[in-house]
Amino acid sequence: MTSTPATSLPNAAPAPRAVTRPGWVWIAVIAALFVVLHGDFLWRTVRIATNAPSPSVLAVLRNLFSGSLNQDWSHSLVIPFIAIYYLYQRRAELARAPRRVFWPGLAVFFVGLISYAWWISPGRNDMLQGYSMILALLGLVLFMLGPSVMRISWFPIVYLVFAVKVSDRLWDEIAFRLQILAARAATVCLNFLTIDASVEGSTINIAKGVKSLGHLNVAEACAGLRMLMAFMAMGVAVAFLARRAWWQRLIMVCMTVPIAVAVNVARVTVMGLLFLVNAELAAGDVHKFIGLLMLIPALGLFLLLGWILDHLIIQDAPPEGAAPSPAAPAPPGALANPPAPSSPTPVKPAWIVQGVLFGAGFTILVGLTYILLFASVREGLLGDWLSRPTATGLLALTVLGLVGSVVAARRFSLPPKAAAKAAPDADSAAPPVRAPRRPQGRRAQTFGLAIGAGALACGVIGLNSILWANGVVRHRDTVEVRHPLFQIPARVGTWAKVGEDRRISAEEEEELGTLQHIMRIYRDTSVPEGSVGAEITLHVAYYTGTPDTVPHVPERCFVAGGLGNRGVTRVPMRLSGPQYNRKPGAITAQSLLQAGNVAIPALDFDATRFTFGLRGNRQANVFYFFAANGRFLATPDMVRLQGFDPRDRYSYYCKIEVGTLDVEDPQAALLRAESFLSAALPEIMACLPDWDDVTHGRWPVRKSSEASAPASSRGARE
Repeated sequence: MTSTPATSLPNAAPAPRAVTRPGWVWIAVIAALFVVLHGDFLWRTVRIATNAPSPSVLAVLRNLFSGSLNQDWSHSLVIPFIAIYYLYQRRAELARAPRRVFWPGLAVFFVGLISYAWWISPGRNDMLQGYSMILALLGLVLFMLGPSVMRISWFPIVYLVFAVKVSDRLWDEIAFRLQILAARAATVCLNFLTIDASVEGSTINIAKGVKSLGHLNVAEACAGLRMLMAFMAMGVAVAFLARRAWWQRLIMVCMTVPIAVAVNVARVTVMGLLFLVNAELAAGDVHKFIGLLMLIPALGLFLLLGWILDHLIIQDAPPEGAAPSPAAPAPPGALANPPAPSSPTPVKPAWIVQGVLFGAGFTILVGLTYILLFASVREGLLGDWLSRPTATGLLALTVLGLVGSVVAARRFSLPPKAAAKAAPDADSAAPPVRAPRRPQGRRAQTFGLAIGAGALACGVIGLNSILWANGVVRHRDTVEVRHPLFQIPARVGTWAKVGEDRRISAEEEEELGTLQHIMRIYRDTSVPEGSVGAEITLHVAYYTGTPDTVPHVPERCFVAGGLGNRGVTRVPMRLSGPQYNRKPGAITAQSLLQAGNVAIPALDFDATRFTFGLRGNRQANVFYFFAANGRFLATPDMVRLQGFDPRDRYSYYCKIEVGTLDVEDPQAALLRAESFLSAALPEIMACLPDWDDVTHGRWPVRKSSEASAPASSRGARE
């Protein structure tokens, strides 16, 4: 005798659908509003992943189909599809999960929304914008669908953090430490394979006996660590896409970074072996291909770890053919054959209108509360007409309005109380059955969805209106240099150029992050040749349209090359000479390159001094600062925080670095750097955009400066 499956019974209810047809309409509307609200950030993420030089759709598609993607963050394009696939895998669970409006989720949504607006301006942090967007999405889903659905959908929402570009400053710190670790571990592996190798910083020196064969710089040829976030995203996906116990997933997530580092150590070791065969195999497209190839063993290690964890504890399965366990007895008072559910209540347009209006009005109240909170702390924030006591009183009223609105809306969304209770049998000693919690019906669910749509629509209009009224620019355009950097004169004052500009490899240029740069040496002809401080190294690198990018500062690059860090300090720097003219509100200097005067932001400013150790217990000094949107700033953090006004349409910054490699005394080195910069800075500033021209619309002139760049400046891209 065989039992008939429940699904084959003639009166069996069909399997519930995860999303109904009206549900797809709601998803489309709310998703569209959410994307429009966060559209600038999402489009910026796509541009970063595709390395698009401009915000146009054509530029993004061109790079996407040509394969010119960002090796660090191209995986961001795949993350949303993995999240959607996770939801598709669990569609049956989503269909069975009860849905209800959960009002605490609305608070989470508005925290994310306000945080997103804050990090646009005045916070100005792209990474925290992305995290705020994910928090808002988490709160929105929790509010509209409730905790039961959130227990299933929390992972695909949180998984989106892997698509958010980590701040370059933070990422460089993490990657640099892992590069040092990878270089040391790879050196141990090469020595184990009887290859003479030593490491200084993140540079591996490969030798054969006493003869040095060359250097392998892990910091510049390390696509494996540059793909660290992709490795982590892949490991977390492998852990969660398969059904595993929570402790198994926790172990796999914790192993993502060790596996990524181990795979990269193997890659660097392979690069060292190829270096012995042919040094060209350790550079160029070959090392990029090997870096991508490392995804295969990384995936294999993750799958192997999952297989080990799956077979670590084996649970006994019920014997084949065993009778199913008897059904649990029904609770006292429950009906043996409950009636079939009635047809769903039709949606009334009034519910949608009321929900949208409530969502929009509630969003306006939240915005007023946010503004009044700052106005009650800072006097005159909104003008003289609103004093701090008045702002505090209005703040109290808006808070009461928010609380009252939630209470009223919650009462409106609940159905009437059920008066009937299950009456116990008079002859039964069973206790009376408590009335079940009032379920939220079609009206409550529709009302919650409409509130979400209204809040998003009001957020779109309000946020863009506020940013437009304050002139905040969401996407800064690039601004071209006036002259390519290689046109800086070979002679500036008493300083003359020595030899040719240093040419760097494609890997170094890719790591540097710009095509506009020069590296050269100048010698002071006014002192005898060979004198201490007679020679100066000059490195200038120009960046535009990317305010979050952190250029390679000496304290990272030099330490990666094996030099010791003896200290980083802020020092005052002063320019002087007859070529500078002080006028009320402006400083100009005579320039040979510009054939006239150029604007100089300041003659007294701060710079950063990095003192590093050389062999033989000697030390040297290098000084650097930044010219950013018409200002001189000492550090990369100051460039991000002070270098750009939120209303600037264009953005640029230029690292100016001067090294005194044979002057040990820091103060004497500072004097030599000031002497050189006093002569050279007018010519450097002649290459950069004149910020007064930029702000008054006289620059940029649309022309290609890259076409006239020498091979040393553009060869990496060709």
